[in-house]
Amino acid sequence: MSETEAVAVEAEASVDSGTVAPVSEEAATVSSEAVETPTEPDVTHETFGWDGWDGNAEGLPEHMRGWGTRMSGHYKNHYEGEFDKYRAETDRMRTIYEALVTGAEDPRHDELTGQLGALQTKFDELQSSSTTTHSEFEEYKQAVEKALDEEADRYAQWFETQHPHIFADKELATRFSQLLENGWELEHAPAALELSDTALAAAQKALNDGVPPSYALRIAQNSSPQAKRQPRPGAKLVSGATGSSVAPNQVPRDALNEAKTLDDVRLIAAQRAMKRRR
Repeated sequence: MSETEAVAVEAEASVDSGTVAPVSEEAATVSSEAVETPTEPDVTHETFGWDGWDGNAEGLPEHMRGWGTRMSGHYKNHYEGEFDKYRAETDRMRTIYEALVTGAEDPRHDELTGQLGALQTKFDELQSSSTTTHSEFEEYKQAVEKALDEEADRYAQWFETQHPHIFADKELATRFSQLLENGWELEHAPAALELSDTALAAAQKALNDGVPPSYALRIAQNSSPQAKRQPRPGAKLVSGATGSSVAPNQVPRDALNEAKTLDDVRLIAAQRAMKRRR
């Protein structure tokens, strides 16, 4: 039994008997040394001997060696990869230099030729796609134009049935054609035919100034007490708030592209159909 254990047994026996045995001086000294033994302070990044460290993980404090091993492996792999890239580039430059010095074929020729071929293939694919898209657009455009022409022809036929007196009279047909050339719409041209020369001139001026056809007719009718020439059985003023948003002048070839509404497109197509039928 050790001295410390003996002291503990003796003290326990004294407690059980109700008396406290005196503790020997030697036992008290041993107990004091066991309690007061100092511990070494933990090593920190400030107290570690960096100047004497050889860079190996084994030289680190024991509790830091796992971290050191991992960090060493990380940077080793990183710099080995960088070194391999620089070495490959160096070998490549040396090969190019030796080829140029000896007069051999530039090794970059095959590489650049391959890149050029890949770009040419990509360009051909894009060009083929563009050609296909353009062809589809042209087919769609032709289909739309065909549908507009067919609808315009139907409208022109209907218009003739609604105003047969215009096409039965050569003079009226000529004046009607002139009105269309001057920017009048089919919807309002029959009413304009009924105006006197003075009233028609006033209406034409208003139309040229940008006034909608329906209002131009009202201006002409209010400006002259005898605005109408002679009432005709089939002639009537077609009601409507405003005319087309297309500018009131001669319809250009590209007017369909400038039309802002479907009604504008139909009207322009119908006017062209009327001109074809004259």
